[in-house]
Amino acid sequence: MSNHLRVAVLVCDTPIQPVLEQYGDYYAIFQALMKQGFKDLELSDEIDVEFSGYHVVNNPQFPEMQDYDALLMTGSSEFSLQI
Repeated sequence: MSNHLRVAVLVCDTPIQPVLEQYGDYYAIFQALMKQGFKDLELSDEIDVEFSGYHVVNNPQFPEMQDYDALLMTGSSEFSLQI
């Protein structure tokens, strides 16, 4: 089993302004949540996670899936339903 996890994050919307100001965009929020999850599970020293963000609403360029181990979709824009 590899100790390196590659995660493609499809950012499908922008949070409301108060959330954006306090926590950042969905890419930043989900990175922080996943990193905290690995820490809580005591896996952060065992697994190296690499995140790549794709802001697909205004720039619909998608990752090559064979380059990633996991795909995470964020946000709630109508665009996310068209993928």
